[in-house]
Amino acid sequence: MVHMTVAQIASGGYVPEFTRGDRLRKAREDMALSREDFAQLVGVSRQTITNAETESHGVRRITLNAWSSVTGADPHWLEVGHPSPEAGKECELCARQDSNLRPRD
Repeated sequence: MVHMTVAQIASGGYVPEFTRGDRLRKAREDMALSREDFAQLVGVSRQTITNAETESHGVRRITLNAWSSVTGADPHWLEVGHPSPEAGKECELCARQDSNLRPRD
């Protein structure tokens, strides 16, 4: 537990640090989903979700991207803790993908 003085609180001098696992868990919990239900949406096992949130194993890029896609959280924020410089700008690749109205089979 972190103990802060009244001066630290008043000055806004304390900013809590969140790990990648904390950010992943928070993004999932904000959707009010259990690990099991979230795992089904992401397309991984419940154990993969647990491992990511507890940081007992690394998180694959594809899992991080799926996590972002399901929660709507910025993938850069999920990974490093601050929004990407491109956050809020339209994704050029997404725009190109969306323009393909008749994909090949």
